[in-house]
Amino acid sequence: MIVGRAEELAQLERLLGEVRAGRGGVLALHGEAGIGKTALLRAFGERCGSGVTLLRAGGVEAEAELAFSALSDLLAPVTAELAALPIPQAAALGAALAITPPQPGDRLAVCVATLGLLRAAGRKRPVLALVDDAQWLDAPSRECVLYAARRAAGAVGFVIAARDEREAAADSGYEDLPALRLGPLGYEHSLEVLRHAVPDHVSRVAHTLAQAAAGNPLALVELPATLSHEQRSGVAELDPPLVPGRRLRLAFDHRIGELSHRGRRALLVAAAYEGDDLVTIAAACAGASTSVNLLAQAEARGLARLSGERLAFGHPLIRGAVYQGAPAAERRFGAPPVSDRPRLHSAWLHDQVEPTLSRVGDLKPLLRIWFPLFDGDLGKRVSASRYPVCTENLIWHAEVKPDSIGDEGRPEQVVL
Repeated sequence: MIVGRAEELAQLERLLGEVRAGRGGVLALHGEAGIGKTALLRAFGERCGSGVTLLRAGGVEAEAELAFSALSDLLAPVTAELAALPIPQAAALGAALAITPPQPGDRLAVCVATLGLLRAAGRKRPVLALVDDAQWLDAPSRECVLYAARRAAGAVGFVIAARDEREAAADSGYEDLPALRLGPLGYEHSLEVLRHAVPDHVSRVAHTLAQAAAGNPLALVELPATLSHEQRSGVAELDPPLVPGRRLRLAFDHRIGELSHRGRRALLVAAAYEGDDLVTIAAACAGASTSVNLLAQAEARGLARLSGERLAFGHPLIRGAVYQGAPAAERRFGAPPVSDRPRLHSAWLHDQVEPTLSRVGDLKPLLRIWFPLFDGDLGKRVSASRYPVCTENLIWHAEVKPDSIGDEGRPEQVVL
């Protein structure tokens, strides 16, 4: 089932019509991880019918160094057409696909032979090549696919799907192809996906999940499985930031792992802060032995967007992936040694923090980073605020000591 992609399917079917009419064509399908590129390619392939030769291949990260592995998958159904090629081309392509004995490589010969093979197959009936996860194609296969796609004509067509958030996207070679960008689903379509994924969903929970997923179909499918039964039924509250499901988290983790150590720490500071003010984030980064300037690494990989004095995550769920994926020691970055932690009177905390809560709204998010949560009315107010705090998220942990209770039954001091 595919939801909310009628316009994109119509555009792909127009390409199919051009291929059937002998005019060829190519579309580069772009979009973030989990946005539905694979599902769209599958749905489109099912609509092509038996009158079209469908060729399929997909990049596999683990095979990105295995030369011609993707090209071998793509051309397997039409290798019988090698006999129609000139002998030098047939020999070069046959050797690349491990069909004939190895021979010294000739990159141009393999590229030209790939195009010739597709054209030979197209003379019998239309050929449509569907290539998924092109960002992970091995380099020789990518070179051949792009060579043939740029020259697609006659009864040959290509649809190439690739993620568009990687740092090297501008140099991938796909940017000069006609593009079809896959954007997020609308709110109503997001709810429809959730209804299929969780038929007995609670409306309030579905609204929260739809907002967290931001129109990403994979997130919509995976998020319900990350919740407890009580959370799905609306009995228990959802604790933001929500963490993506396994497949989407793997996609985010891969990019997070490409950052330097201090770059990851800067992104963790931003994730722990629920606002978007870069000045505040810069101050917190300085206190955590990193620099806000290192967020440029995250921006280059589509994890964050920097605009003026504001920061936004590339997807709302990246915040949860960054925070939950960080080691516990990193979550407590910047905490001074216990011996250096001040002993503060509770009266001072109430005098200083309460006015901050009521008068300085922009500083509320700092509670998530710098202020401890302790029992009592103030703790309840912080927990119920727009910026929820949980013990796991705090850098400094507060504990009201039993022996600090005075004669009047109130804490006289709090140890940070």
